[in-house]
Amino acid sequence: MVGEAMDHMAKYLRYGKKDVYSPVITKFEWDGHDNAYWAFYGKEIAFGYSSRRMLFAVCGRSFDDVLDKFVKLYMDYEAEGYIRDKRWYGPAPHTFNFADNKCDHSLIE
Repeated sequence: MVGEAMDHMAKYLRYGKKDVYSPVITKFEWDGHDNAYWAFYGKEIAFGYSSRRMLFAVCGRSFDDVLDKFVKLYMDYEAEGYIRDKRWYGPAPHTFNFADNKCDHSLIE
């Protein structure tokens, strides 16, 4: 189910006139650590994606955990109207420090 839902997610979201944000899943720490995996829509930059400017992010103890949370949050934002036609209509992008031990499931809150 999560894999099929991931196929539903946009490969990118536009914000403003030029900014493009793409989904990124990364492993920040070791297995079993509370914030081991992060998934976020990060801003595309010249050489990859920015982990400092993002639309929203989730973290979890495992890849499956973070993927499940990421898909659910995406679907919630789509239902609320923040995501429409491959565009982001929610709050402005945020800066976030992954070293912070706080695991936000939504940077909007």
